[in-house]
Amino acid sequence: MKRQNNSRQFFSFTVAPLTIYAVLFLLLNYPSSLSFRTHFFTDQYEGLTSIWKIWWVNKAVTQLHQSPWETNYVHYPYGVSFAAHTLTPFNGFLGIPLIKYFTLTETYNIIIAFSFIVGGLTAFLLAYYVSRSYMGSLIGGFIFTFSSYHFGHAWEHINLLSIEWIPLFILAWIIFIKEPRLTSALSCALILFLNQMCDIYYFLFCVIAGILILVWQGSDRKGAFTLFWRSRAMPLLTFILAAAALTGPLVISFIILNKTDPLLGAHPSTDNSLDLLAPIIPGFHWRFADITRPFWRSLPVNVFENASLGLSVLFVVAYALIERRKIYSRDLNLWILMLLFFGVMSMGPILQVWGHKTSIPLPYVLLEKILPPLQLSGAPIRMVIMAILSASVLCAVGFGALLSRKSKAAATILLILLLIEYLPRPLPTSDVAVPDYILMLKSLPGNEGLIDTVHMNVLPEYYQIYHEKPIAFSLLARTPTSVEKQDQQLKAVIEQKDYVRLCDEYSFRYLITQDDVSGIKSRVKIIYEDLGTGLKLVDMKPNGECFT
Repeated sequence: MKRQNNSRQFFSFTVAPLTIYAVLFLLLNYPSSLSFRTHFFTDQYEGLTSIWKIWWVNKAVTQLHQSPWETNYVHYPYGVSFAAHTLTPFNGFLGIPLIKYFTLTETYNIIIAFSFIVGGLTAFLLAYYVSRSYMGSLIGGFIFTFSSYHFGHAWEHINLLSIEWIPLFILAWIIFIKEPRLTSALSCALILFLNQMCDIYYFLFCVIAGILILVWQGSDRKGAFTLFWRSRAMPLLTFILAAAALTGPLVISFIILNKTDPLLGAHPSTDNSLDLLAPIIPGFHWRFADITRPFWRSLPVNVFENASLGLSVLFVVAYALIERRKIYSRDLNLWILMLLFFGVMSMGPILQVWGHKTSIPLPYVLLEKILPPLQLSGAPIRMVIMAILSASVLCAVGFGALLSRKSKAAATILLILLLIEYLPRPLPTSDVAVPDYILMLKSLPGNEGLIDTVHMNVLPEYYQIYHEKPIAFSLLARTPTSVEKQDQQLKAVIEQKDYVRLCDEYSFRYLITQDDVSGIKSRVKIIYEDLGTGLKLVDMKPNGECFT
């Protein structure tokens, strides 16, 4: 009987939600879902770097047998540290076993689907813990994982796509705070590490949320400060040591890198803040976005950053707040606090309304002073994911109450409105043609660097997946000052067409160019030439030495 109950629980709380969210992902992403095996679910700009990240982690670990956080495969020959880059190593490590059995396209799309499906499951589990409403929690998981924030970042930011471990950490942390045990301490540390391996933003947001929960529970006479009782000291110490061991190395590397080699590229926080009206007006990633175009076109923030909760969600949240004394839930007021805190913080340093910056200051500036690493982000709008999570939990409570009180008509109307507001623009599909001369590069001798002066933006990174030669430059989230300086020096040498120096001093061997190389034609080997475009693939060391 016990085994039967366990099987039933496993089906109800794992298999069923996973299946529901998988089917919903395929339906909501239609018709892009039909291209699962043939096209990447991403755009052809930063999305190509997301594909590269999956390839690079696999390349570094399985072939080069080195840490993926250090490389000279980009920014050759001096290399770069990825300690401050959005490498999203969790997805890379997840891709390692997948690439053995699937194509890179299928692997990438599985990782995309994984985030949506598992994100729904973990949000469902958290919502159920708070609400004890099965149907309400399924809706809460839907709101979290199929939010415009999630679909928006799935277009090109695989690191920001990976929100699936945030709800699980919050759930594990709440349980740990209430009943500290060694096993739950280790679980919290491991899940916090998973968030760090997805994105440094989410690691920091979880830390902030953890502090809020700790303080909130501590305000209760039987709350978190009992953690410091002697009998509970061991679980707390276990969490601290385990979390430090798992997350500390990357945090320390990040701090040291920024201290010794200051990072460049932070976004202006005033341009990357949540507009006051954004939670109720659907943005670019809504299926009917043309209706709201005047609004989202007016925003200074990138269209991928906008996030809408929807009127349906706000109505249900308001209902839960009004009826909170009559509704069963665990720590409902905590989720109100979380929604308000992260909602306000996501609005940045000054209030913005319909794209217009006001002179009204907001407390995000104070938070930056308390947590200086936030100054390197410059994107307070990304904190909205924690507000969305809070709203999804409150909606689980609200929908659960509506369904249990025989208010099914109201619940049905709100659910229909929710489905309309959450209909996403399908993910883009990309099938980037790889030229023959790029494929030819892979079989060419040597592992010296390649300079590509023809293809701009992120195409050289994407092409590296196929030729596997080290390349100059790359798109970095945060660039160390020394790397930026060396990049500028190298660009100057390239502009001067000083091929001898590029070969001798910088150890580049291959060159893709449309420039006239007749002056060095007798000393190099032109491997490929397109007479129509003038594009040439040049070997500057045909005999193994530069310009012999």
